[in-house]
Amino acid sequence: MRTVSLIAIALLTLALFILELYGMHLYLFWTYWWFDILMHALGGFIVGALAVWFFIFEYPIHSARLLFYSVLVALVVGIVWEIFEYVTGISVNQAQQSYAADTIGDIGMDVAGSLTAYLVFRLFIHE
Repeated sequence: MRTVSLIAIALLTLALFILELYGMHLYLFWTYWWFDILMHALGGFIVGALAVWFFIFEYPIHSARLLFYSVLVALVVGIVWEIFEYVTGISVNQAQQSYAADTIGDIGMDVAGSLTAYLVFRLFIHE
């Protein structure tokens, strides 16, 4: 199950990469309000899944800590990503007053994706 779950995470990462390329090329982030939400949820899922995978297979810890670390890693990566978006100027709403709300929503979706990854691992992999 260790290898299968890692391959699934790699395929999701490839899908995220392709969606990101198409999203930027076809202006999907600016055309569809929900596309950014989808991308953050998927990104949070991937980051959370990687954290859960690591803490299940490489460094086993108690499941309460597993949840905490999964969310923490997704939160940190989400915040770093938001800083990257701001610094590079690729943020969708950077010039608008709703920028702070958008950023908080993005980080919330990162965390929600991570929580979903934790639940998927708990249901299908971890005892």
